[in-house]
Amino acid sequence: MLRVMLVDDEALALEGLRLLIDWQAEGFSICAECSSASQALLAIPAALPDLIVTDIRMPGMDGLQLMELARENGFRGEFVVVSGYGDFDYAQRALQIGVSGYLLKPIESSEAAEVLEHVRDRLITREAIRIGRRTKTQQALASVLSGQTSAIDELPAGHCWRLATWGAPLPYEIVSTLLASFPDGIASSHIIEDKEFLVLQWPTSGPEPFLDTSTAILTNHHRKVMISGVCTSADQLPLQLDALMKRIEGISALIPERIDALVKAIALRDMQACITQSANLERLCAACGTNTRACVRARLFSECASLLAIKPAMLQAFIEAQPNTIETISLEAIHRLAPEHSHISRRAIAWMEERLVERISLETVAEALGYNATYLGRVFREEQGLGFREWLNQRRIVYAADLLCSSDDALYAIAEQSGFKHYKRFLEHFKRHYGMPPDQYRRERKQR
Repeated sequence: MLRVMLVDDEALALEGLRLLIDWQAEGFSICAECSSASQALLAIPAALPDLIVTDIRMPGMDGLQLMELARENGFRGEFVVVSGYGDFDYAQRALQIGVSGYLLKPIESSEAAEVLEHVRDRLITREAIRIGRRTKTQQALASVLSGQTSAIDELPAGHCWRLATWGAPLPYEIVSTLLASFPDGIASSHIIEDKEFLVLQWPTSGPEPFLDTSTAILTNHHRKVMISGVCTSADQLPLQLDALMKRIEGISALIPERIDALVKAIALRDMQACITQSANLERLCAACGTNTRACVRARLFSECASLLAIKPAMLQAFIEAQPNTIETISLEAIHRLAPEHSHISRRAIAWMEERLVERISLETVAEALGYNATYLGRVFREEQGLGFREWLNQRRIVYAADLLCSSDDALYAIAEQSGFKHYKRFLEHFKRHYGMPPDQYRRERKQR
């Protein structure tokens, strides 16, 4: 449906324009009604009319001035003027400005239908030509982005150009919103192989379009847009495209290192690190294209399968789960790698029992057993009912108590043999655990 704006300073005349013509039957919908030329001029950008029907004689700015200023402001639609019999000179001037026709007051519906049919044909023909040109330009741009430099000659002259890419294609709804953030005819998107490109074109004499809104849209969808420099002619496009592709290659070079970091986090059962690393890797893959993402998923799946190779049942469960995103592959692997909590605490205790006199920390135990330290500390507390350090100190005190009863070694020697490097700390822990200092404990035990 085409859009029409009605302009007349007389309320009754404006109402007559609306009621005397069956606009819907003529293929138009009324997008605005204005009581002055100045009001109409301000309303054009928001109303976006295809046709403006305006009275010629109006106080202040008249219909002729409205048409001239609208054209200067970029209005490319059609005009129909309404005039009385005494306004023939005005009508002639209007025709010189470039109106599609005029209606005499009082308006007759048959006459209006004939004029509007002419206008409708002009608008439809113009739109068909515009669409044809735009389609030809889009096809030429797609060819240039695919490496066919001969298509450059098919692009319109007198334009500036700019390329951008966000890597792997985005859903249609997001791209549509992004394209709508630019003035009509400025922006277009093109999917070439596994990447999506944005092309901006604008007249050399016009202002360069802003990218702030489109960049914000992409940021909200976890994409970072890579933008080329401005091309003042179409033959510069291949050079800018090559520069963009080299930037993508630079990003791609970071991926193997990021995969190794993620695999290490999986091996350490560090769930939070896996989530963070997965998100970062996903963004890098998206910037490099769909094929890169698929290759990364395949390699990560293979690495996780290698970690699970010593557990055939868990490996089979991992394969049957069919995780398909970087994060789900990582978390599924952690789930299959991590044994039951009771196994974890028992393994930690068994390892420490053999090394009570050595320097032991949560980090050294976690590294020795292949766990993340935070994860091991949480599981240990859940299973044993007390924290790792508290358990270790209590176990060393019990060991020290046995030594006090079975040997005559000095107290400081007993402290060292129990793993306490600081004698004062040994005394504090011993008294807290048994309610008496170690020398009193030894005396009372030997008297029994």
